[in-house]
Formats: sequence, structure tokens, C-alpha cells
Amino acid sequence: MDGLLSQDQAQTLFHPYLGLLADCLETGWAVWETIRSGPSGQKLGKRTRASVVWDRATARAEEVFEPVGDVSARRHHGLLILDFEAAMVRFKKLDARLRTRGVATAQQQLFAEQAQISNGEQLRLWPAAPMVIAGYVLDELESSVERMVLVLQRNSETIWEIDLPPTQRQPIAVQSTGDLPKPAAPRSLRRPPLEDKEAQ
Repeated sequence: MDGLLSQDQAQTLFHPYLGLLADCLETGWAVWETIRSGPSGQKLGKRTRASVVWDRATARAEEVFEPVGDVSARRHHGLLILDFEAAMVRFKKLDARLRTRGVATAQQQLFAEQAQISNGEQLRLWPAAPMVIAGYVLDELESSVERMVLVLQRNSETIWEIDLPPTQRQPIAVQSTGDLPKPAAPRSLRRPPLEDKEAQ
């Protein structure tokens, strides 16, 4: 597996936390639905939606994983990661083929290739562990979440996928009381990896 996690290993590693990961994504989407149903919500675009879901999902992750002793939730070079030691997890929107979208920054490319595992130059930036995506897939009208999934990919090839079951409770929906989050400015591939940050 060249340092990647097998599906059996992933099932063992993530099984106790599938509900928490689903809760984070559900909370992010519930906040977006609250904002979307407001007076100005209909005029907001996809980038704002992605930012809202990501901001609230990652904030929820910091909250629910804080008491979990063997998993650390931390902001690392502009990105919230859950460090399971054997793997890292980040949150992203996925398309129907479980691919991520967005500007191909150096950081995005690093994770797409899973190069943080073997690239010694990056070891001081990221743990030498595979990056797994906890992602959500929208329905055809992009009006609701159709699927939540853990997925490990390398160079657009899906190594494995594990569905996140919906939780049995209503996610926390935080009412919007201030300015909406601004989408992160895309970064060029020409920027050095040390300066790269990812907001979604």
C-alpha cells in the first residue's frame, strides 16, 4: 500500500468515530440551511455555502473531538485536521465521483498525491500519514446532502470508501447572528509549499 491505509485497517481505526464525523458534517449543513432560509440566503452562492459548511463542521469537530484522548483536532497551516496518528482526516465537499474541487494549490496537490507520506521535505509540515477525506455529496439539485463518506484517494483514484451513517439526533444548528464567513482566497501552485494554506 506504499504507506497508505488498507480498508480493513481504516474500518478498525475509524469505526468508533463514524458517528462523530457524521455529526460534524450534519452540523455544518444544518447551519447552512438556517442561513439559506433567511432573507438573504437565496442570493448566496456555492463558495459561500462551502465556506459555511466547512467553518461550522470544523468548529464542531474541535468541540466533539476535544475530549477524545487518542485523536487531536488542530489547525495546521490554515487547515483543520483530525490526527488519528495512523491517518489524518480533513473535511471537504465531494462530487458524485468522490472527487474534490477547487484551486490546485501546492497543498492540495500534495494531498492528492499523498506525497506527505514519503516526501521528507514535508515531514516538518505534515505527519507522514495518509490524508483521508470526510466528505459530503449533494443531490442533483444541490439542495440536500445525499451521502457522507470517508474516502482515501491518490491521484484521483479511490483506494477505498466508507459510508458515514446519519446520526440518530438532530444536528446543532447555530443561528446566524453576524457577518457571513468569506470564502478563502485561492492560492497559486507557484507559491512555496511552506506558505500554502487551505480553508476548505
